[in-house]
Amino acid sequence: MKIRPAWFVLTLAALSGGCGSSSNVSKQPPQQQIVPKFAYVANATTFADGYYSVSGFAVNPHTGVFAPMSGPPFPAGKGPMSIVVDPSNHYVYVSNRTDFNVSAYSIDNMSGSLTPLPGSPFPAGYNPGIIAIHPNGRLLFVPNINVNNPDSIGSITVYTIASTGILTPVSGSPFPAGSGANAVAVDRTGKYLFACNGSSVFSYLIDANTGKLTPSPKSPFSGISSAYDLATDSTSDYLYVTNVQDNTLSGFHIDPSTGDLEPLPGSPFAVPGKNPASLAISHSGRLLFVGHELSADVAGFSIDPQSGVPTPLAGSPFQVDGSPHNSIAFDPQDRFLYIANSSLNSISAFQLSGSGDLIPILGSPFGPTGAAPVAIAISSALE
Repeated sequence: MKIRPAWFVLTLAALSGGCGSSSNVSKQPPQQQIVPKFAYVANATTFADGYYSVSGFAVNPHTGVFAPMSGPPFPAGKGPMSIVVDPSNHYVYVSNRTDFNVSAYSIDNMSGSLTPLPGSPFPAGYNPGIIAIHPNGRLLFVPNINVNNPDSIGSITVYTIASTGILTPVSGSPFPAGSGANAVAVDRTGKYLFACNGSSVFSYLIDANTGKLTPSPKSPFSGISSAYDLATDSTSDYLYVTNVQDNTLSGFHIDPSTGDLEPLPGSPFAVPGKNPASLAISHSGRLLFVGHELSADVAGFSIDPQSGVPTPLAGSPFQVDGSPHNSIAFDPQDRFLYIANSSLNSISAFQLSGSGDLIPILGSPFGPTGAAPVAIAISSALE
């Protein structure tokens, strides 16, 4: 799912000889690289027109600048909560918390325009939360928080994704999870799924062919509190969880043979700022950023590749327009960082320095989005 940077390469070969010799310059064809192409933003509430939506932007792959797509935002279900782009960059999926379903769209490769797929929206459980796609692009995982559900039992709905993008629940879905299961994440191998609720992390073995979820031997795991979001490192076996009320970040090592979790030394780690919520890990696995619900900043960390321990970056936390910041996204090459500003109906954009410093991109913040942007996803293309 994560892609390391690739850059154009120019090789000069100078050939020299005796008198009258000349130098010849040969140039290799430029290597293709994966670059950002479109950005999609799920808007959690509505303006006076009662219109729930997904906003679309074209992304300049060289500068990171956003340009709004022509026409109105794309319609969504009530209470959009999360948005993902599939690995093929053909489809977009949005969980709608109030409608208890998932909206599915196809992406126009030229314009970025979204078209609802046949059968969309697809039924989910009560109050679907932060969703994830399997690295093979054939499975979608949706946690159901189950607020106000009489049985108060959380669950995870698993869908197969057809080549057409259409969703079909797998046999046995939904699978049990803890009450209040809010977010899910898949490990780098695609072998394990993790879900968090307020006090526990649940670990499951994924059958990549059928989508069936089997709890790991020791699941669930403690070591978190008031959890909001979680993310896995795409280069190592680490998992991180934000704890909203404690202002901390929990870190775990994933046992690659069982999916069991072991807290990292020193976990949980203090997070500067108020009420850490969203988090994102760079594709290189070296940087982690946390957005806050109650402070206009984001916290940045470097990740030790050997221990997984996060260390605050110099200058962290970094000032960001507005709050809460309920979603953070890297571009495919870790050159740009994008942050949804729910109170300002905009997206803040930054260039990343080699040390992880955030440099505002000219024109940032970009918008307007719809009302209360809560989630952002980036599609990519080869250039």
